[in-house]
Amino acid sequence: MSNVLNLNPNQKYIDQLEPITDLPTIMSSPVEYVDHNGHIQQDPSRKVIYTDKSSKVINVVKDKYKFDNNQPTQIVGLSEATILASGVPLDGISRTAQIAPDGSKMILQYTLPEFTVDLGNGDETRFQILFYNSYDGSWSFTVRAGAIRMACLNGQVSVDDISMFKAKHTPSINPDHARRKMVLAIQQFRAEGERWARWKEQSVTNREALRTFADAAGCKFVHENNDMTLMELFQHKNVYSNRSLMYMWNQYTNHEQPKLGSNEWAVYNALTHWSTHAPAGRKTDENNVLGTLVRRQDKVRNAVALGLAA
Repeated sequence: MSNVLNLNPNQKYIDQLEPITDLPTIMSSPVEYVDHNGHIQQDPSRKVIYTDKSSKVINVVKDKYKFDNNQPTQIVGLSEATILASGVPLDGISRTAQIAPDGSKMILQYTLPEFTVDLGNGDETRFQILFYNSYDGSWSFTVRAGAIRMACLNGQVSVDDISMFKAKHTPSINPDHARRKMVLAIQQFRAEGERWARWKEQSVTNREALRTFADAAGCKFVHENNDMTLMELFQHKNVYSNRSLMYMWNQYTNHEQPKLGSNEWAVYNALTHWSTHAPAGRKTDENNVLGTLVRRQDKVRNAVALGLAA
C-alpha cells in the first residue's frame, strides 16, 4: 500500500490564493438586563453576538445557538472545500472577500477564468462562485453562481438565480451534490453567455432603456406617464431626484451607450454597474453596505426579467 497522500490536484491552486487578512472572530456573552430593583442580571436563555473587531452587538440568539463550526475562517475553508469537491478546473482561480466592518456579514467571491464568455473585442465575462454568510440574521449560508465582466469589474447578475444551496446553519460538504450543482451552474453560465450575445444585437430606444432603469430604481412615475417626453420626465422631481435612476441613466448615456451601442447589453451593463459600484445611500450604515449590494442585485434581476429579451 502506498504511503503517498492522495491530495486533490486542484489543491495547489487554492494554496496559491492570497490570504484573507483581518478575518473577525465571532464571540458571545450572556444577555444582561436591569431588573426592577436596579440590579444587573443575566438571562441564561439568550446571548449576544459580537466580534473581536467591534464591541457592537450584531445579534441576539438563543443560548443553544452554536458557532464553533461557523467562524469566518471555517466559512472560508468550507467554501474552498466545496469548490474542490466539484472537481472543476481551477487554474488561475482568484478570490476576493468583502466583510462588513463589524463582522456581521461576509461575501466570498471566487473567479474561475477557465470558464469565460468572450463577446468579442476583448469583452470577456468570467464565471464566479459566491458564498454568503451572516451573523446578524440577514442571510443564511448561501452558495450562488455569478459572473464578472472584466472590462469594468461589474458583478453580472444571472436572470435565473442559481442557488447551489442554502442552509440555516453551516452544512457539511457532499462532494457529489457539489459536483452536480457546479456542473449545472456552469451550464447556466454558458446559457447566459448566449443570452448576452443576443442582447448585443437587440436595439433599444432611450425610452425603453429608461423604463428598465425605472424598474430597478422603483420609479413608477416613468411607467405611469407615457404621454410625457423624455425631456419632460427628466424635469420632474420624481425622476431627477431618484439617485439610483439618474446613476443608471448617466452610466448608460455617458459610458455604456457610446462604447457598446444602443442595445440591451449596454442597458444591462448600466444596471450591473449601478448594483456593483454606485455608492450606498447617505443614510446607509457602513455595516449594511453588503446588504445593499445584495438587494440591488435582486432589483437588477427583476428589472432584467421585465425589460430585456429572454
